[in-house]
Amino acid sequence: MFAATAARLADLLPRINGHLLPLADGRCRYLTRVDDLPWFAATTAVLDIPFVVETPAELTFHCRALARVLLDASVDPHQRSVADP
Repeated sequence: MFAATAARLADLLPRINGHLLPLADGRCRYLTRVDDLPWFAATTAVLDIPFVVETPAELTFHCRALARVLLDASVDPHQRSVADP
């Protein structure tokens, strides 16, 4: 579920097969089937619109994995310990 209107997301997701379901409170639900969940996690993250994964649970896993990678990448290289990559 996205914290944006369906009209706003329609402009941001033009090439992804899915269906936007407007909700009464200015949010929308995006219904889609994708084979590449890591790709979809990254695609939705770069929209810079807050969202909540309702299903599938595997997408939640990939969102968390992406968050860890981005958090690790944001650490100042001078602040990393010797054991860090």
